[in-house]
Amino acid sequence: MKMKRNLLTTAFICLLVLLLSSAHAQPTMVGEGGEIEVDIDEETPSISIYSLNEYLFSIEYTTFEFYSSEHSAEIPLEGEWEVKTENIEDGAFPHLRVTMDRKIELFEKEIDLHFQLNILHITDTVEVTYFFEISRLKDIPLGTFTIIQELDVNGEIVKDPGLVIPERDPILFYEFSLSKGITGYYSWSSIANVDGETQDARVNTSPDGQSLYLGIEYDDPEADSVSISPLEKSKTSVLVPLPEAYDRLPSFLVGTLVAGGFVIGLLFQERSRFYRKQDPAKTVRLEDSPYYRGKE
Repeated sequence: MKMKRNLLTTAFICLLVLLLSSAHAQPTMVGEGGEIEVDIDEETPSISIYSLNEYLFSIEYTTFEFYSSEHSAEIPLEGEWEVKTENIEDGAFPHLRVTMDRKIELFEKEIDLHFQLNILHITDTVEVTYFFEISRLKDIPLGTFTIIQELDVNGEIVKDPGLVIPERDPILFYEFSLSKGITGYYSWSSIANVDGETQDARVNTSPDGQSLYLGIEYDDPEADSVSISPLEKSKTSVLVPLPEAYDRLPSFLVGTLVAGGFVIGLLFQERSRFYRKQDPAKTVRLEDSPYYRGKE
């Protein structure tokens, strides 16, 4: 009886350790250049990228800011976030999707924040793309929403998007020169969306380029949400050639074409063999050929 109790206790401890270890395990993704580890701090919140256990760069989302001529608010983004991760394996190349959701109170009203980050890894290039949406805005004063972010880079910032009015490029981005010869990008769309109406995203950076102020002007009292538009193409995907047209054909169609080609080739071979057996000095009537389908 005592032995049975000890076995049950041991099994329970092993299960508890397993659950705790899985709860603290960080998501990973495997690209062409090896494994990338993504460390997510759900309370800060922040996201850090590692390659072969070496730190590359991180983005910390520090403050939600609202400003108008009559109102202003600064809300720290520390707190409990609902975080989900998903490995996306379809498409031109795999990536890791991270979604972060939280409710905050603004002027005694509850609004929703939604962040989505995609981590892409192609050979010696690592990229994080960023998209956010703020919703349930009815009865909120008109003004400008800004998400303030801090970047930390194990290397050098080669380019930052330090523009009050962004260029007419659909992709705004940081470019990093990281350790081990890795190039890093942090990117997002230059187009903001206010319930279907588009505008330029508001972008500014600190003099050292490590603080990013990314915002949207909320100028429609009927709009219930504002967002940075998701990117159709990122910096990394531009570097990767798209599949040729035949690569995108459905597999059953490819199989049909291959099988059809095989059958046609077989018939052609049999037809040639039939005529090779005939006496070249003799005239063969067309009706005698099994490959003729004429009328009697």
